[in-house]
Amino acid sequence: MKSQNRNGVPVVPKSLLVITSSASQIAYDDILRWCEQLKIDDKNLTVLNQVTDKKKFHEMDGIPFDEKSIKWNATVVDEQLVEALEKKHDLQILLIKDPDELATFVTIKAQAALKVAINDAREELYDLSINVSSNDKDVFVKEIAKYIKILTR
Repeated sequence: MKSQNRNGVPVVPKSLLVITSSASQIAYDDILRWCEQLKIDDKNLTVLNQVTDKKKFHEMDGIPFDEKSIKWNATVVDEQLVEALEKKHDLQILLIKDPDELATFVTIKAQAALKVAINDAREELYDLSINVSSNDKDVFVKEIAKYIKILTR
């Protein structure tokens, strides 16, 4: 069985979108290491980081977003966020445990062929949800690599 994206084309991921939050304390270097494990060039990496206040954001490389990035009518007003959400990605990883409405909106709005989450029961949002401890993100990425191998044979 071959993996197929939403357009019916077999996919071996070449681009990666990671949605995380400052609360999850993921180091950018860890995400770069995961790119190596997944055989994705880091030039094709986009990181969206949910923060409580973009003005105080200094913790990690990536594109910060907060509740002010999106208007009440679901219009994205942050230019960097608009660009990231319009860009097509092969693989999207959500690294937020118990995502709130803002993280869920960004997840839905993002364009990705394969959407993966850690421990999320909302199956309608993701193609794959991997049940591992949210503290063990290296195992999570190894599991993604394993499933990608299986799905793209």
